[in-house]
Amino acid sequence: MSDQQGFTFYQQQSSPGSLGVGALGTPHYSISPGGSGNHRPRWSTPKGSQQPGQAPMGAEIILTPTRPVLKAIARACRCPPWSVGRMHNNTLDEELYFFKMFLAPVAQEKAKIDGIFNSIALKARNVWPQSSLSTCTAILLGIHIPMSIMECCIIGSTDETDAERIKIFQAGLNEAGFSCELVPNSRGTQSLRLVDAHGGEKIVVHVGTAAVEVLKTTEMIQAVIEKFPTVRPAIYAIDTVMRQSKYGDDGITPGGISTEVIFLMVVAMLTKYPDVPPSEVVLLDFFITYGYHFDAQTHAISLTPPAPGETWPKKTHVEAQLCVIDPASPSRNLGAGIVKFPQLKSLFQYCWMTLSQWGRMSQDRQAQSPLSTIIGGETFWGRVLLLSLAGEEPYASVINEKKHTLRI
Repeated sequence: MSDQQGFTFYQQQSSPGSLGVGALGTPHYSISPGGSGNHRPRWSTPKGSQQPGQAPMGAEIILTPTRPVLKAIARACRCPPWSVGRMHNNTLDEELYFFKMFLAPVAQEKAKIDGIFNSIALKARNVWPQSSLSTCTAILLGIHIPMSIMECCIIGSTDETDAERIKIFQAGLNEAGFSCELVPNSRGTQSLRLVDAHGGEKIVVHVGTAAVEVLKTTEMIQAVIEKFPTVRPAIYAIDTVMRQSKYGDDGITPGGISTEVIFLMVVAMLTKYPDVPPSEVVLLDFFITYGYHFDAQTHAISLTPPAPGETWPKKTHVEAQLCVIDPASPSRNLGAGIVKFPQLKSLFQYCWMTLSQWGRMSQDRQAQSPLSTIIGGETFWGRVLLLSLAGEEPYASVINEKKHTLRI
């Protein structure tokens, strides 16, 4: 067996079981002793038929997610990661659907998410025996975006002001493998921010009055989104743009825009549609609305219709850069912590211009697809490999076909 820059080859007499498997089912990779990972691997083949950097024909290949391997997969596929194995000349609406399917959790990811929430619920019941856990915001609405913050609410007999019980809850979460700290939330109280020590997932746990209000807001958003099923693919794209631009709430840097606020911005816009619009219309209208038409100096984002003759409700929290009215408590501004809305406005303008102009540029200057003009694909090639290892189609078939000819 020899390892070179992410390739692992098994000759026919070798046993695949000799390779260690990591937590995500990914084979462990290490440079063989005395070797260097900086040179291009070469193998002797009859008549020089094998190209430098390719695997010996007939060898069984297991790919590991090293940077050289992921770059080689990207070169071989010649399309955005979410379009692997699909026709490339898609409309933006079709591409948004593919992007949503690409990010949808596979069975092992669902099992991991369920395990995290079950562990949190168990520790909560040890402190508040009558409590129950409910997911909220994105996950309750059927949207799971990898690497984004997951949220849940502990309902029943909880009180965020009971410092003693909160400390016991924190200690239990630490024992379960979470790093845990109290952080301010957008509702004027405190929530628990967790980081899973095993996979690095970030979870915000709301308790007490904040939990009740977050869940109520989510249910009000859900009532609107259920009437507009095409909004989900657009939200996947919007949230990804926010995170890649560093303006999304990452749970660490203050001032980012939360997924809850993104939902409210989208839903406030949806109430203006007479019929269900396509996903691409939702995405383009979001960028043009909040990039050009919405005036954060005078307008508020609210699910309550504006006064007759007005396009938007009037801003009630004049000191804040962005006023986002909490449907569960109309006197509260959920956008009070956002400090970079002018930059967000410029980002929305850029996204609308690049999407609307795609296809008008010459071929040598044009991006691979409409969505790839605003979303960078480099960070997603690892997911292509993960999906292929999980047997998900069309990724498994494409990677199995191309892995013998990858040039590392």
